[in-house]
Amino acid sequence: MASFQITYDDFSGGQYMGNKSTNLPKNTWHGENVLPLPNGQLIASGQANAATWVVTGTPDSGSIQDHWVIGGDSYAFINTIKSSVSTSRFVKTAGVNNGSTFPITTSQTSLTGTLNGKVAYYPATSLFYYINTAGTIYSVTTTGTIASVSAALAGLTLTNITGYGYRLVSWGGTDATAKKRLYYSDTTLATWSTLNYYEFNGTILNVLPRTNDLLVVCDTGVFSLVGVLGSSITNQLIVPQENVTEGMKDATIVGRNMYFLDQLANGSLDGRIYRLIGSTVQSTDVLDTKDIASQVGLEQARVMAVNDGRLIVMMRSGICYAETSKGQWCRLTFSSANVDSSAAKQQQIGRPGPNSLNEYIVLASFNSITKSIVIDRFIHNAITPTPTNADITISGGGSGANYPSGTVTLSEYFHSKPFTVKEMFVEYSVANDISCTPSVSVKIVPTGNIDVLVTNIANMDSTSEPSIAQANTEYNTYVFERFRPNNANKSFGVKPVLTFSAVTIKRVIVNCED
Repeated sequence: MASFQITYDDFSGGQYMGNKSTNLPKNTWHGENVLPLPNGQLIASGQANAATWVVTGTPDSGSIQDHWVIGGDSYAFINTIKSSVSTSRFVKTAGVNNGSTFPITTSQTSLTGTLNGKVAYYPATSLFYYINTAGTIYSVTTTGTIASVSAALAGLTLTNITGYGYRLVSWGGTDATAKKRLYYSDTTLATWSTLNYYEFNGTILNVLPRTNDLLVVCDTGVFSLVGVLGSSITNQLIVPQENVTEGMKDATIVGRNMYFLDQLANGSLDGRIYRLIGSTVQSTDVLDTKDIASQVGLEQARVMAVNDGRLIVMMRSGICYAETSKGQWCRLTFSSANVDSSAAKQQQIGRPGPNSLNEYIVLASFNSITKSIVIDRFIHNAITPTPTNADITISGGGSGANYPSGTVTLSEYFHSKPFTVKEMFVEYSVANDISCTPSVSVKIVPTGNIDVLVTNIANMDSTSEPSIAQANTEYNTYVFERFRPNNANKSFGVKPVLTFSAVTIKRVIVNCED
């Protein structure tokens, strides 16, 4: 019998998002609440409930129409329905994006009229703008002061507003004529006219500002508007109708690229993230099949952009895929996603506004069980093991501080003949916080098992708990701990699995014998 080692000492590839099921790059892995660090090591991260507001009056249903993060604060624009009567509100959660210790008390402001679409934030005025279902445009300050802007578009049933250049544009609704028109303001943002519009040959589904042009997604194609609104505009079809997918209705922009999933409200996800480059659509990343298979209902997943051009895919089941840097992913999960699978607009990642930090993802959801607005925060760009309710730049230990636990399955090693695992070594350091409890446990998952009943596969896993209780006072001091999983099951392949909390994983060595 010959002995050999399998060494994992580079985890920089992140969560595997490719299109293969075997021969994965060795620096990639599949994880749950695990982040890759800039130096290629691993830490556990997670989610904390920042705030919960039980909606006044116990509504029958609710929706998140839009959600912004400006500086350290979250601004969710919601609509609830009670006995067919709609109430729209502006829910502010101050400090959720700057490391404040949770929980945080929200503040609420009732909006004028019913909100039923996207809300614009215009940095030059520091104001939000929305159009209600009656067609009146209002502005809202970050402290909740509401002012009427214009009623010129009343009766057109428009639903959405966004900013482009020095103007605002509005679209949507059900009016047979208006739903094909993109209306725009003057440069004061206060003057609108039913005569100021650009008309398309189909219903407008989405409008996405890009650098130097405005993308207009219609059911007849994707158009690019270049120039100055109200002056000189070139309108060009860049994607024909046959290449328009339903997911483009909920697309996001990074740079000049449009990212979207294949569907939004109907059918089943195919698991790919698509990108529109110029006029070409191509697949860029692939979500885990088991996560896709668990999604049901409307808006099974939404792709959104946060700071630094990074993508987030938020799934209805509570699974969140996040780019920690461009092209490097992690997979985060949380358990409070009690959203209604038969309704749309039930959750939304905060869109980044001025001065919003890139350490966090802030999620607003409508909990269909408790009838409440729930604000959750993920830490997805940390550099040290961190309590989920504290800023990553401090050591933690705040009231209720809790270190998350993460699990990582390393890439499969496949051998030329059956072998067993004799022991595993894990090199790690502990968090710099006397309140934390460092822990590491391991599991060996044999693959390529020979002539084994499928019902017995799960019983072939072998685990090992740590034999040493490490101190939590020696930050950045690495230990090399031995685990003996006692794996007696010969197989052609193996996947090491680690579950850990409040430690940084540097290296994993698997000693084998064939």
